[in-house]
Amino acid sequence: MREFLAIYALLAFGLPRAGLSQASRDGVQHVQPIERKESVAPVASSPCLCSVQVQNAPSKRAGEPQEEPVQYPWRELYAPANLPNWALALVAALAGYLAYRTLRAIKRQADLMKEQSDLMVEKERAKLRIELKPFRPVRSGDQISMYMVTGSVSIYGFTEAFVERSQIYACVGYDEMINPLPEWFFQIGGLPQVIRSGAPPVEFESMVISTKGPASDKELLPVREKNAPLFCKATIEYSDAFGQKWVLRLRQRFEFIFPSLSPDALGSWMDDGPPEENGEFKREFQKPN
Repeated sequence: MREFLAIYALLAFGLPRAGLSQASRDGVQHVQPIERKESVAPVASSPCLCSVQVQNAPSKRAGEPQEEPVQYPWRELYAPANLPNWALALVAALAGYLAYRTLRAIKRQADLMKEQSDLMVEKERAKLRIELKPFRPVRSGDQISMYMVTGSVSIYGFTEAFVERSQIYACVGYDEMINPLPEWFFQIGGLPQVIRSGAPPVEFESMVISTKGPASDKELLPVREKNAPLFCKATIEYSDAFGQKWVLRLRQRFEFIFPSLSPDALGSWMDDGPPEENGEFKREFQKPN
């Protein structure tokens, strides 16, 4: 019994320790116990006093190919695939040119037709003209004798003239001519509202006035002595058969050729003032209020 216990104890405690230090005969290597090493404190490294140079890295490495800017592929415009587009563009350009030529021809034709129409209207429309007769320093009148300026209104053309307004006055002295008074204006007597084509001239007469009323012998004496002129101003506003509106203006002065107190003294009327005071001018149409 004791022998059995001794063998059991030998097997339990002796065999494992021996197996750790020796290798088994069959070639199996046993693990050796790890030996403890003493911990060594890390030695602090001394700071490096060397200077560090930082270099900027080049944007591109040497030897690498440079990137070229992107360009529009113009050569593709001449590719066979774009030939239909070029043909359409050529056809469009030709069509635009032909349309432009057609429009210019139409415009020229319209301008020619308008010019012919204007010439026809100018030939057919009514034209008025005021003519003053030579002044005679003789008093006339049934009840009140006074000096008068006489003249006539004639019509030219193949259509009628529709008179809208007329006025006339004659005065002695240049200052009165420049600053006429409203009461000096009189309607041209005997002038009808419609003057037919081919009608005879319409005769009229207007009193010679001054700042004090009808001109007296004393006020007219400077005119007869050729020291002062005699003025006459007239206006006729009318429209023609084509709906155009016109204004006929007259501003003239009468001067004797030689100073004379004779009633038969010779003299003549001549234009006075700016060009727009003598002649026929077109008026712009004004809508009624």
